[in-house]
Amino acid sequence: MLKLKARVRELIARGFETEVSDGEFNELALAIHAHQAAHCAEIGRVSPTRPSDWRNIPLVPTSLFSRFRLAAFPPDNTFRVFRSSGTTASTRSAHHFDDLDLYRAASMAGARWALGEGSFDVRSLVTDDPESSLACMATWLREDLSSLATSRRLVLGSAFSFVPMIDKDARDPLPAGSVVIETGGYKGRSREISRSELHAGISRIHDVSDDRIISEYGMCELSSPLWQQVGDPRVPDERLFRSAGWTRIRIVDPETGEDAEEGLIGILDLANVHSCVGILTGDRGRLEGNEVRLLGRLPGISSKGCSLTADRTP
Repeated sequence: MLKLKARVRELIARGFETEVSDGEFNELALAIHAHQAAHCAEIGRVSPTRPSDWRNIPLVPTSLFSRFRLAAFPPDNTFRVFRSSGTTASTRSAHHFDDLDLYRAASMAGARWALGEGSFDVRSLVTDDPESSLACMATWLREDLSSLATSRRLVLGSAFSFVPMIDKDARDPLPAGSVVIETGGYKGRSREISRSELHAGISRIHDVSDDRIISEYGMCELSSPLWQQVGDPRVPDERLFRSAGWTRIRIVDPETGEDAEEGLIGILDLANVHSCVGILTGDRGRLEGNEVRLLGRLPGISSKGCSLTADRTP
């Protein structure tokens, strides 16, 4: 596993937009999957024969992370477990890590691409929970991007953490050059509104232009979040999400599992060396070039993600 991690770390070091050839990705994805199938019984059961192409690697539904320990290393080597924000302990996914090196490198590479150059005074609306991958990322944003020499702020919060402020017509102006990251998700904690209405409200609260408000698409089962980028001129509901160069996206029909123009989002994430390289989300989407358009949850699939941990308002 150490050699596989080293190779993925080299890819991440090239940057979020690094071009990884199909041949290089295929070789590494198949090697990672073979290691996982050999060291995790559950993955071995769903993949009894070795695939010859990354597109044939089984996509493990994120729901199975709440039923099985999907990890390719011994339990005694567990360093951290991130859990989803399900409403009950039985529905919470658990993602086991033997170290956080690749997760930190992957998430920060994406954040730097999304935010551009420079530093910020980082403010998080996310509860400091050791089992929250989003809270962990917020800590790394503070450690890697914070500087006392700047007045620019970076505010990170879930969609529902902003809605009460919008309803109260709150005002908390931010200095010029500031950025707001919203991570989506309502979970019944507030009324749901369109992304355009949400961003308009955030813009009014914080006195920031719309192109300084971006979204991140991540989950506890994923090591490499998808990002939007500061300065995108498109209106919020038309903005797409960019995936890292060391990942691949599949859009699959939820009934047949075959590739489709519109369907469930499957993500092959090489940074998931320690768990499942291929995961199947419960979110619908469409691939447009190298970007993903989110189309909402598949009906009948329960809400999930990190936004339940973002329960504080300024």
